[in-house]
Amino acid sequence: MNRSCPPHFCKSSDSVARHILQQLAAMNIVDIDPKGRRRITSTGHRDLDQVAGRIVIAP
Repeated sequence: MNRSCPPHFCKSSDSVARHILQQLAAMNIVDIDPKGRRRITSTGHRDLDQVAGRIVIAP
């Protein structure tokens, strides 16, 4: 292990992830199922598939 650059890991704030998920829910990309878990909606799947289809792999 190279000691010239020590690790800089630190736990991130939960509010950032929560805010992002709230914004995705407002955009109808993520929804909450009956068990209380977040799931990607069919609209979200469609949008993500469209974005993935636009990505070009460089040779």
